[in-house]
Amino acid sequence: PPISVWNEYADELNVAADNVMSNKSDAATALGAVQKRVQWKFDRVNRRWDQVKEKRLAEWDAQR
Repeated sequence: PPISVWNEYADELNVAADNVMSNKSDAATALGAVQKRVQWKFDRVNRRWDQVKEKRLAEWDAQR
């Protein structure tokens, strides 16, 4: 995944671990929340890339 999503994924995992360790949530529920939140963020990054992809690739080709 993109670096920005990777960092947020690590943050979400830490929150999930804290919630499980403090008995605020069970592991399955906590990880389900991580998956839902991170998938949304990953999809957002991919949608942004799809919007600028052709322009960026053309710019990078022009720099070669």
